[in-house]
Amino acid sequence: MRRRTMIKWAGAGTMLLGAGKMLPAYASSPGQQPLNRSGAALGVQLYTVRDSLQADVRGTLAAIAAIGYQEVELFGLGGEALDEKPLFGLTAKEFAAALEDVGLRAPMAHIQGNAMNIAEIAEVVQPVGVRQLVVPLAPEFVSFEGGQFRMIGVTGRSQLDAIAERLNRQGELAKASGMGFGYHNHQMEFADLGDQNAFDYLFSQADAELVKIELDIGWAVFAGVDPLAVLNRYAGRIIAVHLKDHARPRSPASSGESEPASIAAQLVEPGTGPTDFAPIVAALDETGVAHRFVEVDVSPDPINAITRGFGYLKAL
Repeated sequence: MRRRTMIKWAGAGTMLLGAGKMLPAYASSPGQQPLNRSGAALGVQLYTVRDSLQADVRGTLAAIAAIGYQEVELFGLGGEALDEKPLFGLTAKEFAAALEDVGLRAPMAHIQGNAMNIAEIAEVVQPVGVRQLVVPLAPEFVSFEGGQFRMIGVTGRSQLDAIAERLNRQGELAKASGMGFGYHNHQMEFADLGDQNAFDYLFSQADAELVKIELDIGWAVFAGVDPLAVLNRYAGRIIAVHLKDHARPRSPASSGESEPASIAAQLVEPGTGPTDFAPIVAALDETGVAHRFVEVDVSPDPINAITRGFGYLKAL
């Protein structure tokens, strides 16, 4: 992907971090055993360290591995022709080697919401080890009016029908390319439709065999939803989670417009907010969720944030 594509979602005020910073004392060596009974590995959504990746890809990956993480999730692959070096300025072969050098895997990747060049994306990421593609946000929930990026709410079932139809088509294209496919929530998907919420309606319209779920715990908590209830309701369909929390009392913003930078600043690493992640991790084990990515959307010090998150999860 183009570098401008990689950074276009960056929140205002995110600070450039250095991959060579000192890590807290509980950072561990690469190859540490997984932190749960099921054998699933902990990972990092690389959007968290997007600025550092622009400055030093290999150093950033080394810092993630040094904490003890075993996986990373890519982001930003999109609906335009891919560059010769689409992975943070590296070719697929170079990026795969960078991962291997530090003992990391990249099983999943976020793609742009309207991307239909699935076969091209798959050709790039399959050699890296990616087997699941995920849409992180439907374009219907985004507004760029006046050059300002805003997240907008659910307008009704017809809007959700259009999203589900496109997700099904993307899922078909992914399957044809030998890839799995899923959708990642924010807060607006939990808007009240009267007899059910938008999340349940959307996934009732999306083909369960083609469109899996990556549940973002922090955005669900922000929306006032019990993530344990969602995990249990969609057991078997949830293939991954984003592990983060919402640090402040929520305001009813699951519908209507919202300023992403101000909300994202309230989303913090596990152990920093009020949510007890012990029962969540237990539910992930019980329902067999294989991929668990710590993500901090906006942080002045992302490496220390994911280190703290790792330490908290390790102690559970």
